[in-house]
Amino acid sequence: MSNDLGFSWSQLSVEARQALLENPHGVVPAEHVPDIVRNGGSVHMAYWVASENAPEGFRLQGKQADVIAGWKTKLTQWWDGLTEDVREAVAEHRGRDLPMKYKDAVLEPNLVGGITTGTVGANEPARDQFDLAPITQDFIDWVVARKA
Repeated sequence: MSNDLGFSWSQLSVEARQALLENPHGVVPAEHVPDIVRNGGSVHMAYWVASENAPEGFRLQGKQADVIAGWKTKLTQWWDGLTEDVREAVAEHRGRDLPMKYKDAVLEPNLVGGITTGTVGANEPARDQFDLAPITQDFIDWVVARKA
């Protein structure tokens, strides 16, 4: 995954990652701000002193929000391009331990982070499953949660 984000995505709580995927440029729920900052993220709050309205909350810095929004756009295009049966299999497995028969079906340029097959020792059988990258797993979890 690209270092363009500027902080450790995988160190964030699942809930913080889901909130950022939901609305990368939106207000970050207050309970996730410490988690984001602790892991190197940067948030800001815009507020006009003369305004009668209180600030609505913290937002992720523009470049960081842009990177997540870019991932989300690419992953949405990737997801929408999958056939229904492949989408169902990927959703069922949440992008983890997918049978190898789906490998060619999921690979394409919009798949952020690609796939991982893990390492196999010399005396171990070849792995017959693969995982999607962590950001893609988070995206699939987000898609599945939205359908529920």
